[in-house]
Amino acid sequence: MENKLDLNHEIKVSMTPHYQKNQKVSGARHMFSYQVTIHNNSIENLQLIKRHWFITDGVLGVREVEGEGVIGEKPIIKPNYSYTYQSWCPISEDFGSMSGYFTFLVVRTGELGFANIDTTLLIPNQILN
Repeated sequence: MENKLDLNHEIKVSMTPHYQKNQKVSGARHMFSYQVTIHNNSIENLQLIKRHWFITDGVLGVREVEGEGVIGEKPIIKPNYSYTYQSWCPISEDFGSMSGYFTFLVVRTGELGFANIDTTLLIPNQILN
C-alpha cells in the first residue's frame, strides 16, 4: 500500500455474505452475494475511490481483485452517514474468504486514506450443518 492516511478509526466497514444456492457461474462451485456497509465516523467528506480485495479460494489460492470505486460508483460519504452496496463472489471450493481495503479521498484536503475490510468467511449453509 502506498503512503496513505490510516482511516481505520474513522471508517467502520461491515460485510455480510449470503450463500446463493441457486446461482451458478461457470468454473465456480458456489456463489455468494454480499452486502457491505461503510460508515463514516470522521468529520470529513470521504470519497470511496478504489477497492482492493484478497479472495482466498481453495484451488485458486489467493487472488487479488482491485478497481475503481465499487459497483461502478465512487460515492462521497458525508460525516456520520453510511453507504451500502451489494455485489457477488464465486468460489471454486467448499469455502473461501474475503478481506482487503478501500481507498478514500479526503475531499477537503485531497489526501488519500485507507480503511481495512476484515476477513469474512464464505461458507455454504450445508457445510455448517
